Amino acid sequence: MGLEFHCVDAFTDTPYQGAPILVFPQADGLVEAQMRRIAREFGYSDTVFLQTADRVNQWHMHLFGSRGTPQPFAGHPLVAAGATLIHSGTLPAVDGETAFKFRLPIGEVDLQVRCESGKVMHSAFRMDCDLAVDAYVPSTADIAAILSLPDGDFIGMSGHVPLNLMGPMSCFIVPLNDTATLRQASFDRAAWARSSATATLPPQLLAIAPAGMQADGTLRLEARLFGLDISAQEDPPIGSAMPALASFMALSEPADPLRFVAT
Repeated sequence: MGLEFHCVDAFTDTPYQGAPILVFPQADGLVEAQMRRIAREFGYSDTVFLQTADRVNQWHMHLFGSRGTPQPFAGHPLVAAGATLIHSGTLPAVDGETAFKFRLPIGEVDLQVRCESGKVMHSAFRMDCDLAVDAYVPSTADIAAILSLPDGDFIGMSGHVPLNLMGPMSCFIVPLNDTATLRQASFDRAAWARSSATATLPPQLLAIAPAGMQADGTLRLEARLFGLDISAQEDPPIGSAMPALASFMALSEPADPLRFVAT
């Protein structure tokens, strides 16, 4: 049995940059055990298998980590998978926007891929999600220790405080004063274990900091993802945390619609 696969660099237009994703656009007939073995064999941080659904322009999306562990959701594989459906010829490269859906464990996600002159130029996803806000978080001193910061004075961003966003894609979001502090931060597993985080927090922490405004008035943020399953050498893409971050920003930002850019 032969299987076509594509190695896709998401979030870049330069080869061997961005987030590397392995995508199998025509994985009908595979069962989960086979997908897990394939994902472990290749060892990519994210491996995607697409299987046709019972409706036109819908696919079941199966996502696995490098150890073959099923993942409920991640943003960058969605972007890569959407572009691959065009690259592979599964969908025609029609100029303009092509819309379709992926079905994941967390629900349906809408994808839009824009083509120009038969080439994929942009791939984006849209989703609705329900997230509950939990304001019970570790102390400022504990959060500073978890991020290896000297004290808690750096914690906070105008109008925002650390919060848990609990739901299908739970995330503990920590706003910091500036990007210099964000770049200095590193995850301290021992401090995490000593704090209440082990009992109260989701396994991933997103630290954010303001990075100025764009010419059109859009807020720019820098962000970094930390967690127990993320090694100190990794700087993983933040797409999986975007639904939680959008909800977090909407709590304190009066703009409607709210626009921001996070990198």
